[in-house]
Amino acid sequence: MSGSRRTVDDMRVMFQSCEGFDPQQTTDFFNSWAETYEQDSETMKYRAPQLAVDFLNDHFCGSRGDAQVLDVACGSGLAAKLMFDLGFKHFVGVDGSKGMLEQAAKSGLYRELKLALLGTDPLPAQTGGFDVVIITGALRDDYVPVSVIRELCKATKPGGRVVQKGSTHGVCGNTTAGSTSTDVGGKHAHGVQGSNGELLCLQLFTVNKEHCLHRRVCVLGPPFPTSPRSASQTVTVTG
Repeated sequence: MSGSRRTVDDMRVMFQSCEGFDPQQTTDFFNSWAETYEQDSETMKYRAPQLAVDFLNDHFCGSRGDAQVLDVACGSGLAAKLMFDLGFKHFVGVDGSKGMLEQAAKSGLYRELKLALLGTDPLPAQTGGFDVVIITGALRDDYVPVSVIRELCKATKPGGRVVQKGSTHGVCGNTTAGSTSTDVGGKHAHGVQGSNGELLCLQLFTVNKEHCLHRRVCVLGPPFPTSPRSASQTVTVTG
């Protein structure tokens, strides 16, 4: 997928061509896309990493310089680059695409990069090893299943944070991971990109020593504000 710079219409056609892909086909798609991923993300004005990192930054109270960060479905490293600018320094990345991991390695930010197709392979992370676990854009039915949230929480230290941006119904639900119910604050959130009038859902989990979760939810609808602070509410979930 190299060549001249794509337009938004080009990107729309490209995404339509991969509808219905299974996880391995989606991985192959990202492998072929990796070299132009960041350039195309700029064209699409893809803001999910920025919104997720801003949301985390607003609610993170620890030492950014000491925090251990697990960047799940890290892609080329967009989220890590934003976090580095805020003072975070220690990153481990996981992705199902070898091509994306090669791009992430070029950033020089990750002390370790691991190949794993989440939902098929177990999350390659130590239990309770990370102060922050972040995943943006990958949680959707045809790529990373929502049930992976449980693994993300297990990888998080007590008192740590898990931040994720959902990509389908079931991610923002008022139930445990794996649910297909998506009702938050009276709004039914199906999507995230914001290009077609859909909603964007951000969630921040605080993990305690029993791996129960305190969840802060932010649901946004277009036009999106520059920061998600204004639309959040607090609920409590277990699992």
